[in-house]
Amino acid sequence: ISGEASSAISPVLGNAMYTYKTKVNVSLASDSPEGDKIAGAGKHVMYIDVTNNGSYDAYATSVAFAISYEAGTGEATSSATRTYDLYDKVDLGSSLATSSIDEGENPATTTLTFENIGDGTYGYAIPAGTTKTFYLVGDTGFCSSGTNGSRLQFYINASADFIWSDAMTPSITDLNKTFPVYGGSLTY
Repeated sequence: ISGEASSAISPVLGNAMYTYKTKVNVSLASDSPEGDKIAGAGKHVMYIDVTNNGSYDAYATSVAFAISYEAGTGEATSSATRTYDLYDKVDLGSSLATSSIDEGENPATTTLTFENIGDGTYGYAIPAGTTKTFYLVGDTGFCSSGTNGSRLQFYINASADFIWSDAMTPSITDLNKTFPVYGGSLTY
């Protein structure tokens, strides 16, 4: 506990402190998609970089993406289930986790939550001193193009939406002051 020394018997006010083996930062990847797009399945919608600045491995365990959506002439609610996958940039053949916008849901009020990322004991490893780039890929079939087309943007709103571990503490949500992380604006 931090604070001032006291010889009084009453409690001394202070701040709780925690020790973690490493630290991660989350940011938008420089090549993340933005601009004019064509709606459909298997579309790349956002890339994030997760950098492990420490000397020990970190593990991504869960991430939640909120959606900003202006329908234009697109669907106000999804006419079908729209599946999204989270990938490591180096392996686009193996999904780390899956989430979806269900049929009848409004994309603008949906959060895509990817839990149990990877298959490791602690989550998906981000080795010490490295950056992993994660791709969010999914079905944007609810968007429509044209004069009054749709606008779509994915983002990680707060540190509580990116959960990681240092192999000692299972659900770390603090230390990372880089939120929110906004993806590029996608227009249709």
